[in-house]
Formats: sequence, C-alpha cells, structure tokens
Amino acid sequence: MKNSRGISMISLIITIIVTVMLASMALSTGTRYLKDSKKKEQENFIEVLSSAVSKRHQDTNINSLAHPYLGYYIKNSLIFESVFAPKVDEELTYEDSVWYIVDNAAATNLGVKEVGDYIESVNASVEDEVKVALVDYKSGAVYLINVHSHELTGLDITEGDFVTGHEHRYLETEATCTTAVKCADCGFILKESLGHLYETEVAATPYDDISHYTKQCIREGCGMTGGFSLHDFEITFSIQDGKWYHTIKCPTCNYEKANEECTVQYYMPETTEQKEKHHMKYCAECSHSEAENHTEAYRRISETFHELYCSVKECNYTISRDPHEDSNNDKLCDMCGSEIIDYSYPQMLKVELVNAGATSNNEKYYAKYGDTITMQILADKKIQNLKVTIGGKEVPAASMTTVDQKAWTITYYLDSKNKINNGALKFTIDCESTAGVPMPSTFISTTDGNNIIFDGTNPIIQYINKVLRVNE
Repeated sequence: MKNSRGISMISLIITIIVTVMLASMALSTGTRYLKDSKKKEQENFIEVLSSAVSKRHQDTNINSLAHPYLGYYIKNSLIFESVFAPKVDEELTYEDSVWYIVDNAAATNLGVKEVGDYIESVNASVEDEVKVALVDYKSGAVYLINVHSHELTGLDITEGDFVTGHEHRYLETEATCTTAVKCADCGFILKESLGHLYETEVAATPYDDISHYTKQCIREGCGMTGGFSLHDFEITFSIQDGKWYHTIKCPTCNYEKANEECTVQYYMPETTEQKEKHHMKYCAECSHSEAENHTEAYRRISETFHELYCSVKECNYTISRDPHEDSNNDKLCDMCGSEIIDYSYPQMLKVELVNAGATSNNEKYYAKYGDTITMQILADKKIQNLKVTIGGKEVPAASMTTVDQKAWTITYYLDSKNKINNGALKFTIDCESTAGVPMPSTFISTTDGNNIIFDGTNPIIQYINKVLRVNE
C-alpha cells in the first residue's frame, strides 16, 4: 500500500514538471510570435509611409502649393549630420529640400492610417523622447528614430503641423549638360543635368602641356571636350652653340614644347681607367649621355701633398695625389703654387752683443749699470715667438725689431734695479720657425767669440796723498 502511494506521488511530480515545461515553451513561442508579428507590422507601416512620401514628391513636382512636403524641414547639412543622421545605422547623404521629420500629425496628413502605433506627435512643451520618421521625399527612404522636442528647434513647421508649400521658381527652362532645372528658393530639382554626350571621335587636339582630347560633346551650345589622354612625347636631341638642347613633341596631336636647354647631370664611369680620363654628362629628360674629358687642375690638400683633379664643379673627381715639387727652389710648388713649408728647426747664423754707448773698440765689450746693450741676431730662416734674456731678465717685445723675421735687433738697458752678476754678461735666445718648429736647445753664446764683461761695482778711493807746499 505504501509502495502504491509512493509511485502515485512520483507520477504527480513528473506531471507537474512536464506541465510547467510545456507552459514555458508555449509562452516563449507566443512571445517570439508577437515580436515577429510586431516587426512585420512595422515594416508594413514603413512601406506604406514610403509610398505616401514618394507620391507626395510626385504631386509636389506638379503643384507644390497644393501638395507641399509635410513635416519638419531639415534645412541644412550641419543639423542633418550632427543631430539626425547619427540616429540611423546606415550612412546617409544630405541633399537640399528633401529631408524631413514626419511625426504622427504629418503622417496622417499624408493619408497614412493608424500611425499612432508606430510614430508619435511632437509636443514642444514636453521633453520626453518620442518616435518619429526621418524621410527623404525624393527617394522615398523612411527611417524610424527617437527624438526630443528640443532637437526639432529651428526646423520650419506651421501651426498646422506641416511646412507650408510654395511655388517653385526656376531660372532655367531646360536642363543642359552641366545645369539642372532647379528651384532657386528651395533647391528642388525638377530636371537633372543631362551630362555630356560624346558620340563621335575627333582628331586628337592639344588641351594643355600634358594632355590632348579625342572627343567633343555634340549637344548644342556645349562643346565640352573629353576622351583625354596624356601626350606620348618623343624627344629630339641637338647641340646649339656648344649647349645641349632637346625638343619634345607629341606625334598624336602634334603638340610641341619649346626648344629647351637640357638639365645636365654628371656621373662617373664604371672602371678606374675611365674615371681617370673622363666623366659622363647626362640629361634626365631626354636621356642623352656622352663622355667628356676632365678639365685638369691642381690644388693643395696638405702641407706636403697636392692633387690633380677635374675642375668641372659637378665632377670634382680626384685623378691623383702627389708630393709638392719645387724645381727652382722658390719655396712654391711647381704644380699647385702653394707655399712649401720648411719643417727644419731654425739655426743662429749670427749672434753679437756690443755696448751701444761705446766710443772705442775696446769699450764695446765692457758694460756697467746705465749702459744699453745692442744684440744683433741673424737666423737661417724666418723665426717667430722670439724670447731673449740678458743678465737674467727678459727683454720686452717692444725692444726687438725686424724687417724680414730673419735679422733682428735687440736693445736692452742695464737697470741698476736688476741684480746682474759681474763677469761675462749672460744671455739666452729661444725661438721657433714659422712652421712652429722650435730650436732643439736654448742659444747662449755669441758667434764671433766676443763677450761683454759686466762690472757693476762702484769705484772706491782707498788713498789720497796730499802735499802741502809752504812758502819759505
């Protein structure tokens, strides 16, 4: 009995579960059906509204006063692209006079029934979001979007909830190749531009310096050219007054550029042997090229070398490098003309000292405080940075004079303020060549073997013998 009750309980539970599952499935199926049905109804509404919009466009084309576009007119591309176009998943392109916002009232006036289920009326005093239609009267495109009333601020709409129509004012009566018949006030296009009509070929005719044309529009009053293609230039090379020229001509249309001077470029040939003899001249425009012998010249590159090179500026190729040559011993290179620098150190050919105030030959080689010494120096080459000391004191530069930097005259006053040792007057000479090569050692002796003997001791009277004569 207990087993029977247990089985009955299990059956009941299973029955309940199955019932719940079936109910859930039925609810899901019903919900999906309702969604599909609502989506289908919305698509039907969009199709009906699109048909009404397209018909109104046709009627407006006939009489815009009697059949105006209805809704909020989107009057410029800035408002369209910043406010309304972003609300649509597709990429939209603005065109004057055809884009409108159609709400419940406007759709009803267009003859669409039961629009309240799909779009609503805009109330300027209510900021709640409402669903409206963004429509293109020209193409019949319809997009359902959500807007706030402030987003429609500034759009043209009458108290009757639709834009008042006007009579189109056309400046042209017939469309041309490039001009449409278009309302000067609202931009409505009655007839699109025709486009050019190219039916027959014409002889290739120059258009500008880069192209020619082979077609011409046959519509009356147009004459627009077409069938453009680039000139297929042929280039003829010539030499005039020693200069390169080329003539550029298109054989298809006979267009000819002026006789132009070539833009000459230079490059070196491949082999070393060729490079040493010539360079290549080349015109990038006409592709003409030929070899031209180097214009040889010499230039100094260092203190010991010069190079043979091509003096044509655009070439400047170094042909060889060689040591300086001086066949006539004028210290100038025979080839490049640069000065040949002597890197040997200077030598003293003459060093002589005398007392400038001496009145006899014997006195020339003796000196005391207050005397002036004159030193004569002769070097084997030009010298610089000459430094001389006499009696242990350096001679000022102002006291050393020269004309050719070889022969020098030095004068020095023996001042008692300076302590000088008695005996042979000591001196030193240091210098360097103009190439900056110094003497290997300080020069300290005369070349004639004569030295000045200095005596700085004051004389002392040691004995006076006084004789008195007495008159008798």
